[in-house]
Amino acid sequence: MTGLFCPLAHRDLSTCFPETAVGFTIKYGCEAGLASTVAESMLMTGQSISHYRELETLGRGGMGVAYKAEDTRLHRFVELKFLSENVAGSPEALSRFEREARAASALNHPNICTVHDIGEEGRKVFIAMEHLEGDTLARIVGRPVELERLLDISGQVVDALDAAHTEEIVHRDIKPENIFVTIVVMRRFLTSV
Repeated sequence: MTGLFCPLAHRDLSTCFPETAVGFTIKYGCEAGLASTVAESMLMTGQSISHYRELETLGRGGMGVAYKAEDTRLHRFVELKFLSENVAGSPEALSRFEREARAASALNHPNICTVHDIGEEGRKVFIAMEHLEGDTLARIVGRPVELERLLDISGQVVDALDAAHTEEIVHRDIKPENIFVTIVVMRRFLTSV
C-alpha cells in the first residue's frame, strides 16, 4: 500500500503503520559524507538566513551544502540546500537551479518531496524543501530487506516518476542516493489546518 508522509506529525507512529513511503527529489549533489572545499561552511549552527535558522549540517557535495533548519515563521523543520558560490556564480547553473526548483514545486504527490521556497541572501542561493526523516535507498539496500518491502518501494518510486512525467518533468538524476525512504505516519490527506 502506498502511504503518505506528513511533515506535521512529530511522533513515531511506525508501529501503527509499518509500511514505507518514498519521496524523491533533486539532490544537487548534497549527499552525506561527501567533502566540498568550495562550500566549506556557508552557515554555522544557529545562524539565520531569511526566516530560516540553521540547526545542523546534513551533507556536502560538489554542488553545495544541505542543512536541517527551522522555518521560524511556520515553526516547522525544513531542509535548506545551498549552491556553492562557484556554482551560484554561473548564470547557466543558477538558471537551471531555479528552473528545476519551480518545476519540482509544481508537483503535488505524496511520494515527492515538497519544495517550499527558493531564495537568495547576499551571495547565498538556496532552496527550502520538506525535511524528511528516514534514510536513502542506497543505505537501505546495503542491508537485508524483505522482497515485499522492496516491491512496495519500487511501486512508490514508479508512482512518483509517473506523476512527474505526467507534468512533463523529468528527474535527471534517479539513483538510490536520491530516493529517500520514510516511515508512514498518516493515512489521509490534510485538507485544512
